[in-house]
Amino acid sequence: IGIEIAVEDITDDGSIDIADLVLAAQGFIGGVILPVAEEVFAAPAQPIPVTVSYTRPAPDVLAVALAPAVEVAASGVQFDVSYDASVLELADAAAGDALPGAFRVVSESAPGSVTIGFASMEPGVAREGAAYARLTFTVKADDHRLRDAVRFERIITADGRGIRRRAVPAVEAASFAAAVAPRSSRLYQNY
Repeated sequence: IGIEIAVEDITDDGSIDIADLVLAAQGFIGGVILPVAEEVFAAPAQPIPVTVSYTRPAPDVLAVALAPAVEVAASGVQFDVSYDASVLELADAAAGDALPGAFRVVSESAPGSVTIGFASMEPGVAREGAAYARLTFTVKADDHRLRDAVRFERIITADGRGIRRRAVPAVEAASFAAAVAPRSSRLYQNY
């Protein structure tokens, strides 16, 4: 079951972003978009810590999860992902357990550069470690370039009122090292 709605720049800030998506999702009741309150976008000073974890469920698959490092009110998340298109191909982007029933918006501005947003119809609380989003990549080149192949930028979360907060990512070092280590090593001649 899917719901498709046209989202406009509700906040009048010049772009359609996570705040607009959350307000549209929260106001969508029975097929009617309800009016939204003014002045709900005061940004708190403290960014939300998030973790980025990596797994390799198969030799040609890299799975990446973005999750809050602390329990936080959550109704949406938006982030930019850039990746080396010669090494990886984005196969799927799915909402995680932190945003059940969320709809997604994916905008690819160029090969290897994607903006992804998820907004939930129901405001809720994201537990520590419950993923906001799960990305699946197909690995094209399993070599040293994989360790620099994925970057998360401009991570923004939103609560049920559409209040946006920046998020600061921290990579889980152990999962990263295990996931991006080449499956085979090559010995090159050293002159």
